Amino acid sequence: MGGLQQKQTFTESTNGRPVLINQNDNQLVVAWNNANRPSRINVMTSVDGFTWNPKFIISTEGTVGSPGLAYDSATQTTYIAWSGDDPGHHLNILRSNGPALNVWTQKQTIWTQVSVYGPSLAFGAGLLFVAWADDTSNGNLHVATTTDGGASFTTQVTLPEQSNAQPSLVFQSNKLILSWESASNQKLSFAECTDFTTLTFVNNVVINDSGNNVGDPGVFSNMSPSVAFDADGFSWVSWVTASSDGQKNGVLNQIMSEKGTTNGFTDIPNYHRQFRAQKAGSGPALCYYQGNMFIAWQAGSAPFQLQTAILNRGSVAVYGLLPQPPSLWNRLVRMVWG
Repeated sequence: MGGLQQKQTFTESTNGRPVLINQNDNQLVVAWNNANRPSRINVMTSVDGFTWNPKFIISTEGTVGSPGLAYDSATQTTYIAWSGDDPGHHLNILRSNGPALNVWTQKQTIWTQVSVYGPSLAFGAGLLFVAWADDTSNGNLHVATTTDGGASFTTQVTLPEQSNAQPSLVFQSNKLILSWESASNQKLSFAECTDFTTLTFVNNVVINDSGNNVGDPGVFSNMSPSVAFDADGFSWVSWVTASSDGQKNGVLNQIMSEKGTTNGFTDIPNYHRQFRAQKAGSGPALCYYQGNMFIAWQAGSAPFQLQTAILNRGSVAVYGLLPQPPSLWNRLVRMVWG
């Protein structure tokens, strides 16, 4: 499978990117917007990541874009966020207590914020983090914190960056990591925050791999990337290559860095794996669960089914089987925020 193991294809069709969360290694959760009209949020759980319980549909809510998921382990509360299918595409957040995830309450609609792409969530340091690209022509990136499930924002910032896709959030080792595709050049970008009072993001990293003539396709995407960390602290990123014909058939990619930082994503090319047999119609989701790095994505052709698999550290790249000299790989780190 070229590094993808135990692939599962579900009968469920998705409308956009699925999302994954780990609930204390007790339960893996996947959520997606279905392909019906109107589109509804679906939630499914698994104890082992392979045998899945029946899905639960949040049938009262219409959605666009992709949902966001986060888990507060202290209170065993799961949060789900989405962009409504109302004319303004306003942001919404619901919560569910306990493992069943079949009762969702305390809906909050954030009437001042809109996104056609859908918001992302992360939980850490007692805060729920929300990130989204707005509906302006540039897709300005915003990040906010809330302690009341979205009834109000404690802090909200607008970053000097734009994206035409849902951004991604992950909270790791008391650090919030934001990743997105850049609206200006379709490159993958990352930034980190440890000051949750001001939401100041630093260490802005861009993967400047434009490809070369020995088979490197470069690192470009017009869809959402995903970042996760394994038990050794190694950092992983996965994305879907921008399709040349504009159709939903981009190729899945992976970079794993033993540095455990987003800077490590710019390392030598033998860390970049591309799975050319695996086409995707939207950005993937990553989640480390019970010793495995799980990936979920939307299939690249109709009926655009939900798919999951395990990523293998030792997978073999489909190009550059031997590491190429770094001079051939135009990978640079651009530090723009300090």
